[in-house]
Amino acid sequence: MASGTAAAKARPSAPEQQQSEQQSVGGTTTWIDFNTLGSQVSRKDVRAQAARASAAARKATLAKKQARKGPQPGSFIFALPKSKATEPTAVANFVRKPPDKPQDQEALGNVTAADRSYTQKLLSVVTQNLQRRRLSIDSSGETSLAHASIRSMLWEAMTSSTTLFQVAIFMAGTHSNTCGLPRSAFAHMGPGLIALRGASLDAIQARITGSDAEGIAPVAVALLAGWERRYGDLESYEVHMKAWKTLAIAGNSLEEQNIATLTDLTLEMYRTGLDEQSTTAPSGYMMPLATHDSKAKSGISRLRRIALENMAWSPTHTHGYEPRPDLEDQYDSLELIALYHIRAVQISICGVLLQEAMDMHGVTWSFDLQGGLRVHTQSCQHLRTEMLIETKYQDIALWSRFVLCSLARAPPQDVFLTRVLKRVDVKSFVQLRTILERFVYPPTVLSNPCRALWDTLGIAQEWERYTDLFQPYPTPTSEVA
Repeated sequence: MASGTAAAKARPSAPEQQQSEQQSVGGTTTWIDFNTLGSQVSRKDVRAQAARASAAARKATLAKKQARKGPQPGSFIFALPKSKATEPTAVANFVRKPPDKPQDQEALGNVTAADRSYTQKLLSVVTQNLQRRRLSIDSSGETSLAHASIRSMLWEAMTSSTTLFQVAIFMAGTHSNTCGLPRSAFAHMGPGLIALRGASLDAIQARITGSDAEGIAPVAVALLAGWERRYGDLESYEVHMKAWKTLAIAGNSLEEQNIATLTDLTLEMYRTGLDEQSTTAPSGYMMPLATHDSKAKSGISRLRRIALENMAWSPTHTHGYEPRPDLEDQYDSLELIALYHIRAVQISICGVLLQEAMDMHGVTWSFDLQGGLRVHTQSCQHLRTEMLIETKYQDIALWSRFVLCSLARAPPQDVFLTRVLKRVDVKSFVQLRTILERFVYPPTVLSNPCRALWDTLGIAQEWERYTDLFQPYPTPTSEVA
């Protein structure tokens, strides 16, 4: 009975409940804990609590009424300069104004590779973000607008400028493993990377001494200097930095300690570009090289990006831009070898398509492409093609090795190609072309070279009795002095 009485007294009456509802402001109601069985001190605490709640409710009610009436003369809250905006500006008094600083949008607006101030804008936006916060290179989930803007600008610059592309393709080959050989097989920089390094130096030298020395050259020098600092030698780095300091660049351009950061950002940009591609191709998917249109000038930039991603590819790019041999061992060995074959031949096909497109549109490229293809084809002799014969990947093996040698003939590999053709039972060029056309086979650049290589191999009658892949073949009569 006592507990029921206490409960009845604790429950608010109708007028009290109505008053409580009227004191509800903004959908929030104040509740007061009251124990009728408590001491006198408890009642004082309750009255104090009620007073505080009532004061807060009164202030909220007054503020709500004031808001309904609108601005009043002499009010501190609304004593602001008149604005043409229709939205209330009262909150402006309570928002701290950020310090004045250049906006990224201004630096990113209306930028093209032909703009003479492109270098200053690119370096300025990179420097601003480096100064504001540490650039997180290793964060695979980095999606900030600033970082995405920098990567977008770098991609545009590298695919639009021939000089910068030459340096970028060299950087993309930093960790390139053409044949998927174990790391223990590398004692020094490979011949392909050495050739690209020399071509990059020549391209930069020509640009610096040219009439447009204040164009994109500073970015190219910065990238090459950053690479030498991290992967090259100190002497070369100092030479590049000396050239960097003599160029006419903005005063707030990248400092020396940020040069390596720009290099890391570029390598991470390659990895991110590869990682954004789907791992599962839909039915009927055409490889980018197979859909190339040489008549469109925009195809040059598209091919350059494909070339950069091909050169930077590694099976473990999802885990970082540096290869992980320990993870490669977990993949299917035959599939991995087939992927290395596809990558190798795409580098050559992309190169000749790019040269064709640049010649068609009058774009000068000083790189010795044919010499580079010969070095690349020579390196591909270690692709372990024989492991793919008589497997589901044997057509890929034949396509890649035959196209590689047709674009840059390597006479020492002629006998090997003949053995492969006999092993897969290819007896005519029509039969061979049927296999080649199943993959990337642009006729404008491959038909004549492939036919010429087939005629050069000329399965001579004295060779036809040797059908075993591992049986040594005699020298053709036509080649005997």
